[in-house]
Amino acid sequence: MISLDVKSVKVDFNLLVKDLIKSSREIHANHVYPEVRNRFEQEYTTFLNEYQSHPVTQELYASHLNPGINYGGALEDGNLYAFFGFAGGDPAGELYNLLAENIRIGKQYRVNKQSKGIRYSYKVYAPTMQQIFNATPLSWTSRSWVKAVEQGISGYNRYIRGNRPSSQSGGGVLAKHSNVRSGSYKNRQYLTSMYNKFMKNLSGKTQISI
Repeated sequence: MISLDVKSVKVDFNLLVKDLIKSSREIHANHVYPEVRNRFEQEYTTFLNEYQSHPVTQELYASHLNPGINYGGALEDGNLYAFFGFAGGDPAGELYNLLAENIRIGKQYRVNKQSKGIRYSYKVYAPTMQQIFNATPLSWTSRSWVKAVEQGISGYNRYIRGNRPSSQSGGGVLAKHSNVRSGSYKNRQYLTSMYNKFMKNLSGKTQISI
C-alpha cells in the first residue's frame, strides 16, 4: 500500500456552484425547504402566541364575554370592548383567525449564485398591515380598532361604564353633553410592532449544511 500526503487541492469554485445550481431541485426538496419551513413555523408560532398573550388581546377576550366588567387593563374604568363600542362578536378571535389563515410560506423558490455559494429565496404570503387595518373596522366607523389601540381614540373622558339600553356593546355609553372624567385613552404598542418583528425575523439568513 502506498500512502500519499495531499497538501493542497485546487477546486474550481464556479464549476462547483454550477453543479449545485443544477442539483438545486433535489437540494431544495431534501435539505433546504424542510429547514426553511421549520424555521418559518417556529417564528409563526411565536408570533401567534405573542398576539394571544398580549394584554390587549387578553382584555378583549375577557370583556367580549362580559362587556360590563371593569377589567382594569388598558382603561382605568371599564374595558376596551365596551369603550370601542363593539356590537357583539369576538374581535380578538376574528383577528387571530385572519392571521392564522392568511400567512403561509410558498414552496416555489429562486436560487442565485453568491460569492460564497448559492442562495435560496422563498416567498411568504401575508396581508399587509394596511390590509389588516381594512379588515378590522369598528362597527360605527370605518376606522380600524387595531389602529385605535395603537394610535389612540377620543371619547374616553365621556365614557360611562354600565349596561344601558343605548349601549352597542352592552357595557357602556358616551355621555352626550359633558365629560365624566379627566384624561384620555393612551395609545399603546400592539399588533404592528409584533408583526414587523415577525417579518424581520423571517428575513434573516439560515445556514444549512449539506
